[in-house]
Amino acid sequence: MEAAAAAAGVELGSSKPQIATQAEMAEARVPLAYRDQCAHLLIPLNKCRVAEFYLPWKCEPERHAYEKCEYELVMERMLKMQKDPRGAGGQGQGRRLHWPHPCHRKARLMRPRPDPFDLGELRLRHAVLNFFSSGFSSAAVTEFVIWM
Repeated sequence: MEAAAAAAGVELGSSKPQIATQAEMAEARVPLAYRDQCAHLLIPLNKCRVAEFYLPWKCEPERHAYEKCEYELVMERMLKMQKDPRGAGGQGQGRRLHWPHPCHRKARLMRPRPDPFDLGELRLRHAVLNFFSSGFSSAAVTEFVIWM
């Protein structure tokens, strides 16, 4: 894959070197999703967290260094995306995700929206009140019959 990327003129990965080895990360039980160029900072951070019982105000220098490293990786990926119109890996932007998905949007529009109050019931109450408060006038009787 790296040979194909080099032939296409696309640079894979980050400019930061991988400092921690796979054996070190496995020994420190770093999850696979976190085994990136900042894992060498995550290993002492996790050791500090365990030693300090995960108190949030402890291990601040280690946490700051790790978060700064992750931030720099994200910014580097964003710059690659802006420079290369095909995307960072050369595959392009891929399928754009729309939320909600058009199928879900259609289903949402078909569902009846809940009203804070039922207008039919309100109109019926109004007609009944008019019927009894008007002394049974012909207009009130006609309106009451229409709504019934």
